[in-house]
Amino acid sequence: MSADVVVIGGNGQLGSDIVLRLARAGVPARSLTHEDLEVSSADSVASVVGALRPKIVFNTAAYHQVPACEANPERAFAVNAVGPLYLARAVQGLGGVLVHISTDYVFDGLKRAPYREEDVANPLNVYAASKLAEWFKGRWNDHWCVDITAELVQVINESWAREEALAPYQIYVKMAYHLAQEARAGLSEFRIPPEFGRS
Repeated sequence: MSADVVVIGGNGQLGSDIVLRLARAGVPARSLTHEDLEVSSADSVASVVGALRPKIVFNTAAYHQVPACEANPERAFAVNAVGPLYLARAVQGLGGVLVHISTDYVFDGLKRAPYREEDVANPLNVYAASKLAEWFKGRWNDHWCVDITAELVQVINESWAREEALAPYQIYVKMAYHLAQEARAGLSEFRIPPEFGRS
């Protein structure tokens, strides 16, 4: 039993749209529901992903009902933060690609223009905080990110040296901005795999 493309949360609003879009492009995808895979369980993720051996995994699973998240923050973090980490490890172990879909809830909604990845996040509830935590957890295993070492901290400190200390979030925002610029510059080199077609 294998599947080249898997959509986790394939019966949800976003997941079903992705499955439909892939089908229209002629790309067969295996749709997985909560009954098929529990993203907050390392064993479930390793077992199912290991059996299917996908090349591409779309993760649209989320514990997203805001009142439920507020009432059960442990479950929200288990599904929205820890689950994607388990998926990233399992998919990476097979040499596959994980496409994780997050949310704009990590922003407070006060900006009067579209948000960009270098904008400062300001989650206003447990759901948003759990989704932001998932982003940070993803950085630990992302081969495009570097570990913070004493040497890197020194470089960062010297890069923005001044008499008054900068808050850590200001350093983060500057780094995120520069990394985002580099990513956008690199997009011109990125090509959509022919399996996904154009539509």
